[in-house]
Amino acid sequence: MGYLTEVADTPGLRERFAAKIQVDSITGCHEWTGYVCNSGYGRIQVAGSSRLAHRVSYILTHGSAPEDLEIDHLCRNRKCVNPAHLEAVTKRENQARSPISIIADMLSREKCPQGHADYTLRCDGARICRTCVRDRQRRYRAAKKVTR
Repeated sequence: MGYLTEVADTPGLRERFAAKIQVDSITGCHEWTGYVCNSGYGRIQVAGSSRLAHRVSYILTHGSAPEDLEIDHLCRNRKCVNPAHLEAVTKRENQARSPISIIADMLSREKCPQGHADYTLRCDGARICRTCVRDRQRRYRAAKKVTR
């Protein structure tokens, strides 16, 4: 809860924050004009610590941001701090929405590389094909019988 307290207790933060926003009339994005780190996300100093601008924006608007969730940019613009474009989601959901994520690619597949439609998502996030697993188990058991 320290992060929320820092944001809530920082005097003049809303004014400093608002001064570093430029609204894009076409996309509706509130583009961060302050410091932007190498990964493309805006950052702002809050109580002596550098914080992600979009997370601070979410906290200023919603009052809180669950620490176990990530703040996703629905507009896919990393410099956007428009609260209407931000949503708190799990890391997995955030990765699944990303157009460049390997996880998004895996989740979008409907068939295994062998073409079976029995493609399933395991609880650990891996994709498996039940038909391929059964075939592999049959081959293993058959090979084991031969060696006995």
